Amino acid sequence: MEIQNFSTEKLIVSGEEEEFVAYVSSELAELIPWFLDNRRKDIENIEKLVSGGDFRTLERMGHTLKGTCAGYGFDMLGKVGADLETAAKAQNTDEIRRLNEEMRNYVKSVKVVYK
Repeated sequence: MEIQNFSTEKLIVSGEEEEFVAYVSSELAELIPWFLDNRRKDIENIEKLVSGGDFRTLERMGHTLKGTCAGYGFDMLGKVGADLETAAKAQNTDEIRRLNEEMRNYVKSVKVVYK
């Protein structure tokens, strides 16, 4: 069975707030709540890891996000993962925290549309 994924689009709502819409294969519907819950856990862990200076784990986490998120149809999170990997390699704590906040905002506001 081949599962087709879809891309994520960012929409501007009322000129100021951002709303994200992820178009996801309906075949993944049962997995999406679990997937997003794991991203919430990642957000908590990233803050702990950056505070502890564990850049190696942050780099691996970014790499994993980069590879995993796009497969579920969450392209923007995949991009955040790639950027996290790069920021961790550079040990750039400010950028890591900014990316973590970007991921927090995305996960909090994403609307999933099943196709």
